[in-house]
Formats: sequence, structure tokens, C-alpha cells
Amino acid sequence: EEKKISKFIKRDGEEIFNIKTRSGKKVKATGCHPVMVFDNGILRSILIKDLKEREVIATPRRIYTHPENKFDDEKARILGYLIGDGTIRKDYVRFVNEDKEILDDILSTVKNNFNVSSKKNKYRKNSEAIDLIWWDKNFIGWLQELFNNKKLDSGNKHVPDKILSANLSAVSNFLAGLFDTDGSVSKGVEYCSKSEMLTSQVQRLLLRFGIISNVKRRLSYAS
Repeated sequence: EEKKISKFIKRDGEEIFNIKTRSGKKVKATGCHPVMVFDNGILRSILIKDLKEREVIATPRRIYTHPENKFDDEKARILGYLIGDGTIRKDYVRFVNEDKEILDDILSTVKNNFNVSSKKNKYRKNSEAIDLIWWDKNFIGWLQELFNNKKLDSGNKHVPDKILSANLSAVSNFLAGLFDTDGSVSKGVEYCSKSEMLTSQVQRLLLRFGIISNVKRRLSYAS
């Protein structure tokens, strides 16, 4: 049942519990907060303080929302690309990739939406990757506003609030840009990031489409 949040209460001195599911979902809550568990095939409510390890709790298979804003599809895809293979600073934006289709797409969408061209360089001498750089103030300002004037590095990458609350079409374009740059397909579809917040947010966005994912740690090496 949908309800408006009427009050927020913070109780001093109460013990905070960290709950993590096998799929990688996490939540912090006080011990008096109830969760739904399966007990011998029966669904019942218990308090978090009484929860035991390996108990089966209920979590959403799909998240339904009423989008607060209709975000532009092309701009959402630009954001996905830049979070994946981009660098955002106060005076420039940079994107490195070697896929011609992706490079052509980001060049044309940035040109169409911000009327700005990019400087194009070879990333390294013996590399096929292309380095795109923009210094346009309007383009940089738009990104800075979305990310609250913070520089974007691999460890602090995250999804802007306006994408988290956007319509499904924009979210799908954002995820397309993200998976095109940092995703892979083998036995399944995989996305890897150094940012724990970003992976958690991607898991949440996938639930907007009813896609259930697992989060796990892995060691990666990049040369």
C-alpha cells in the first residue's frame, strides 16, 4: 500500500543493525524495525533484533515508482557513457573508448544537445582507444550540477538523483550507456565497478525492470 511519509524519527542510543542479503542488498535499521521472513513455508513478521543469520527474508522483485521527472533519453545515455569511461572535472570532461559506434554516438549526442564539438586524440601510441575532451562551460556546468560539483573518480562514481527518480525510458538509456562501457556478457550479463555505491544503485535501477541481480566482490587488474 502506497503511503506518504509523514514523519521521520531519530532515536538516540538505539543499536543500529546492518543487514546484508546473499544477493548483495544492504540496509541499516534499528532493532525494532520489522522484516518479513519465511518460516516453514509461512510468511510472518519479526523484529530485526530477533533476526538470525541465514533466515530467508522477503525483498522486492520489482520496484514500482512514480517518476518525478522526465529525463531526456540522449542525455541519460551520455551520463551512462561518462560514468563508465569518463572523467568529470571542474574545467574539462574526458571520455576514452575504442568502440567506433560508441564514440560516434557520444560525439553526435553531445553535439546535438549542447552544440559543442570535442577534441579527439589518440589515447596512447600503440592503443586503438580514442581520447575525447570537452572544455565547454555549459556542458561541464550541466554535469557539475547533476553531481553536486564533485569530481568523478572510479571510487566515488554514483548515479545522479535525477536518474534514480527518472522515467523508465531514460533509465534504460542510462543503463545502456553504462553497460556499453563497463559491462560484459559471458554466462550472464555483468557490470563491474570500484564504487560500492554505484553497484548498489545499478542493482536498484535494474529492479525497476524486474531484473534481479547479485553483487559480489572480485579482484580486478587493469594495465
